[in-house]
Amino acid sequence: MAGVGFAADRFAVYIASVERKDASFVRSAGLLSFLTLISRVLGLVREGVCAYFFGVGELWGDFSIAFRIPNLSRRLFGEGALSAAFIPVLSERLHQDDRPAAAALTGQVVMLLGAILLVLVIVGEAAIWIAQQFSADLSLSLTAVMLPYMFFICLVALLAGAHNVMGRFGTPAMMPILFNVIVIGGAVFGARWAGAAPRTHIHILAGTVVFAGLVQLILQWWTLSRSGLRPVLQWNRGNPDIRRIATSMAPMMIGLAAIQLNSLADLLVAKIFVEQDGGAAVLGFAERLYQLPIGVFGAAIATAIFPQLAKLAHSEDRDAFARTLSRGVRLAMFVGLPASVGLFAVRWPLVRVLYERGEFTAADTIRVAQVVGWYGLGVWAYISQQVLVRGYYSLRNTRTPMRIAGAVVFLNLGLNLLLVQWYGESGIAAATAVSAAIQVVLLAVMFAGTGQAFTWRPLAITAGKALAASIVMLLAIWAVDVALGPQGGGLASEIGRLVLEVALGAIVFVLVARLLRCEELGYLVRR
Repeated sequence: MAGVGFAADRFAVYIASVERKDASFVRSAGLLSFLTLISRVLGLVREGVCAYFFGVGELWGDFSIAFRIPNLSRRLFGEGALSAAFIPVLSERLHQDDRPAAAALTGQVVMLLGAILLVLVIVGEAAIWIAQQFSADLSLSLTAVMLPYMFFICLVALLAGAHNVMGRFGTPAMMPILFNVIVIGGAVFGARWAGAAPRTHIHILAGTVVFAGLVQLILQWWTLSRSGLRPVLQWNRGNPDIRRIATSMAPMMIGLAAIQLNSLADLLVAKIFVEQDGGAAVLGFAERLYQLPIGVFGAAIATAIFPQLAKLAHSEDRDAFARTLSRGVRLAMFVGLPASVGLFAVRWPLVRVLYERGEFTAADTIRVAQVVGWYGLGVWAYISQQVLVRGYYSLRNTRTPMRIAGAVVFLNLGLNLLLVQWYGESGIAAATAVSAAIQVVLLAVMFAGTGQAFTWRPLAITAGKALAASIVMLLAIWAVDVALGPQGGGLASEIGRLVLEVALGAIVFVLVARLLRCEELGYLVRR
């Protein structure tokens, strides 16, 4: 994306410029999708290894809750609120001034964020120590081990934003790959070291998470320095850019905190209200599967489009902004709808192939697959939401997403407490999917309040065609499923069923999308 200029004044040049910009963010999204796919596949391997060693039980449920706390801070301070506030300002400083000015701003933000994170870690460890005097809950000790990960991964996410402004998307996207490799190694090493002591094993795994965060930070700093934007560490709270970042960051934090606390609340509700053991673990294993298409497509599109939207908003090129945002949302719908339907269709063989071995039983497969099905129905909404929110942030409108997110939190919590009584973990997943769909509708409807145009007709056409192709795909998968007979054969049989259904579904969707002349299909293939 770096090197693409602002829209030219003359109409002919403007058209060419917009085409180049569209191509740029799609190519960047393609690279991100490829690397994120590798990362997500390794993430599934990581979850499969952990499922083998720990299964669905309170032990892995407590780990999931403990890991969610530093991960929440990453979403808030790193790739979430601070990154969203930081990227537009850094992009402006880089293109209006020069690299030294951008490097100075990056270093100042790193210093300030590092100080805040250090204080939070110290305070958090003290609070955990106090809580442990009254409770021996394993989630507390695991949180104490993994809390320093918050310091490392938030800085990693911030530096990833600086990479993106420089037009470098590959290096940040490779960091999760490294994380998964290290954690897989830690799980295997921990099994050999701990032997038959599961609690020791889970603590070794928690320590591995912290080590992985440190390695990512060192590599991210080194690669950013080699790209010509080495952060200059300075303490300068009086910088007007710092104040601008802080001012726009506050409402973003509230909105993102609502979303992340909502996710943590899901696990806590499962831990407390689900009668069977391991409710939080079931949600954790299911979440990894529905997050796969979100990470591969949603995060890639949103990450690639954000710096470009920020530049177009700064240049006040309203037509190019509307065109680019429309392209992003339509791509999100085009890949999100078949992902939702496809995940629902193959949930049973998918869970069985990835998880069912060792401590993970056939009964666990039934529980996790049911949750995956409900989570999967909301994938299109999770992907679209990321793109729409970036549109608001590019216009420096942070209050609208904040208010919508706050309202959705109460809706989701209420649905959680209602549905968990009847449907257990599946009720929590259904509540999440419904809440996400409502959030996307509200974000799209209220975009008119920003003063920026939002084109509905092309989006409706794309969604209708993608949904039609997805339904045909679903029918084809079901037909094959019926023809193959009952599930439950050996691992090789289940892998063959899964590969056949996924491949057939993809082919049918592409063929139907082509017959329907879906513009997004041709655009993705060309780019």
